[in-house]
Amino acid sequence: EAYPSKSPHNPVFTLYLAELSANIPLDLPQISKEQCKALLDQFETYSKRYQQATQSFHRAEFLYYRTMGEMENASHSLERFRREGLDQGRDCESCRQGTVACALLDLSRRAEAIEVARPLLTGNLKCRHGVEPRRIVTALLYDALERGLGEAAAEYAARLSHMSFQDRGDLHSLSALLLYRADGDGEPGRSLRLLEKGSAWSIGMWNMDDLYHFYRGAWVFCKRLSEKCQNIYLGLPSNFPLYHADGHYEVKVLMAWFHAQAMDIAQKFDRRNGTDWYARNMEQS
Repeated sequence: EAYPSKSPHNPVFTLYLAELSANIPLDLPQISKEQCKALLDQFETYSKRYQQATQSFHRAEFLYYRTMGEMENASHSLERFRREGLDQGRDCESCRQGTVACALLDLSRRAEAIEVARPLLTGNLKCRHGVEPRRIVTALLYDALERGLGEAAAEYAARLSHMSFQDRGDLHSLSALLLYRADGDGEPGRSLRLLEKGSAWSIGMWNMDDLYHFYRGAWVFCKRLSEKCQNIYLGLPSNFPLYHADGHYEVKVLMAWFHAQAMDIAQKFDRRNGTDWYARNMEQS
């Protein structure tokens, strides 16, 4: 209705909408698993009809199976993605390599992921969309933290620290850095600024997966901070749920609130996906 010139029979526009429709619901636990699969099937139908966006479909297929915990199917989808050439007018080679590297991390194939990501990390492969290397560095940092690889985590955190965080689209990366700084933070002032920025961006955030990772990172950060101090000063917006006009907050109150928010989202995702991934992720924290 907003774009009457964009006919439903326009392949580019139709495929774009079909891809969004397949990917976005994965980050919204209120959308049922059956609805997510139906939207993925719809994307496949359009992709085959117009004989376009084949690689993009296999990426969406991988994301669906990974989200639902069907890792064998996800692995097959990744191989199909890698066999296809770049979709015309979509991702650049850097985006493609980053997608593969992140997928390999999801499949616990870390050594392969690092090898694929190497040209992105060295700067030999440039991203014309600005997606990389932030996305792969963020994924590598999360992976290193989960594996307890302190030296690797420090390297990726240092890289991420030199990247700017512009808007809520960067919330996932900010959350990884906040989670890292929960242990042995040598720059508490900068970490509190991350907590402020992330808390502001979390208000009205639609992407529940990104929101989960921020709440989890903020909870762990506050949990560690509560061992060192009782109160902190934060410049939070007035529409933040725990807002105090004087800017003074009890760390344990913040910790409990962030934990409750993360747990609520985790339970919704696990219930929808039929897995315990988020519950286990919380336990690992």
